[in-house]
Amino acid sequence: MITEKLYRDFYIRCMGHIKSAAFIIIMCALSFSVSAQEFKKEVKTSYLKTCLEQADKDYDEYEMRLYRWWCECSSEKVSQQLTLTDFLKMKLMSKEESAKKMKAVIQVCTDTFKRNMTIYKEIKTNRNK
Repeated sequence: MITEKLYRDFYIRCMGHIKSAAFIIIMCALSFSVSAQEFKKEVKTSYLKTCLEQADKDYDEYEMRLYRWWCECSSEKVSQQLTLTDFLKMKLMSKEESAKKMKAVIQVCTDTFKRNMTIYKEIKTNRNK
């Protein structure tokens, strides 16, 4: 289950990756005039990859499907709602501030994931009784 500490730690790790990726993307955008659409696609791909790499190794098949859904939902929200300017601003923020902003962007995904994971764990527990 995603606790508040795991949640915060994930964002801090993920933002480090996104900040690095964002810096590279920004440099490319400045050099090659990358379109906003291409930027959003790259952010979505990078975020999804990083998210999936953070998966709990103890998840069963269904938990992993729920987690993958969360990663896909989150990457979609990030790519839709954050602009190049947002990433530049986040680059200047502390890790905690960046994590707080990111958490707000993907909150709907996280709430749904937590709710579905809780339901699944309850069913799984009741089945094992």
